[in-house]
Amino acid sequence: MKLIVVMSMALAVAFGQSCDSSFKGFMDCLAATTGNSPKGKVLEQEFDDDFVAQVSSCFDSSLTGSNAKCVLSRANLDTDVYGDAGPLHGCPKCQEFAHEIRDRIFKAPESVRKCFRVKFTAAVVNDLQPCIRNQLNDQSFSIPAMPDFDAGSAAFATLIEQSTSHRIMAYSRSSLCKEKSPQRAKVTEECMKNKKGYYKKRCELTHSCVSSAVSSSCKSTFTKTKDATCTCLALKRAEWHDRLEKVKQAVFNPEKSSTVCASGVKSALGHWVQDFDDIAKACPAPADPNSKIPNLPIGKLIDAGCIVGVEAANKDANTQSQLLSGFRMVTEVLDALNDRVTSFCDINCF
Repeated sequence: MKLIVVMSMALAVAFGQSCDSSFKGFMDCLAATTGNSPKGKVLEQEFDDDFVAQVSSCFDSSLTGSNAKCVLSRANLDTDVYGDAGPLHGCPKCQEFAHEIRDRIFKAPESVRKCFRVKFTAAVVNDLQPCIRNQLNDQSFSIPAMPDFDAGSAAFATLIEQSTSHRIMAYSRSSLCKEKSPQRAKVTEECMKNKKGYYKKRCELTHSCVSSAVSSSCKSTFTKTKDATCTCLALKRAEWHDRLEKVKQAVFNPEKSSTVCASGVKSALGHWVQDFDDIAKACPAPADPNSKIPNLPIGKLIDAGCIVGVEAANKDANTQSQLLSGFRMVTEVLDALNDRVTSFCDINCF
């Protein structure tokens, strides 16, 4: 009897390990395509084209007296989202910072970008792990080492910037629409959630990788792991919205204190303050004498930013409005970048 129990336990462990390797095999299979320059470019083009097609269907192209949806024309969608025609309209200083941050993301040397991807992915995995373990009710589960899904992205960085900009602009317009016309915003948001018929190439890749990497005996375990991962990614996205709202509250603190602001911002960001510092140290960007952003540790940067931010938060209504636009823009940029991470969850090809 004891021998049977031991054998059963051994089989269960072996099965679990095999299925864990299936999940890694699935990830590696995806990366083999997304990380290949020509194949990754095709997927990125679809990622942008299909989103633009959705925007065309889910937004009205011009403002009339009978709009049922939010308004966003193709010309507006294609504008410089970091310039005066974008969400930061009327705030030249905000636009300067936004353009520099964009350049740091999209125009950094490939060695820096690769380093950032590797280190940032590791930080995200550490952040996700407790959530996935709780979802699976398995405290022994470990997320396998993630491959570099964007290994060949330097060859189409401009396309990635374009697809990101389109999403930022659409999310910005939807957000403003929600403030003025909640009903129209609801129609547009529900339409944008329905991705049926879009992203066919991405779905073909997903199905192909499931077929090649996941055995029939592991399908159930794979599905549970995939669902737990996607659930946690969605929870973390919502968590970042909450973090940014707390950051905003810290800047607009009733004490009008930069010290209270700095303490509140650091508390809201939590372990990410240290994570971002570690990433910045591991992946230093080339020095830029024209940089508008001080080259300081994140903690010191928050201290300096709070002095400026609290002053702006307590100036005239126009300055306050510009500051609030900046906060909205940060949320929209993070949502747009997050779409790239969660695309295989959001599209729901399974």
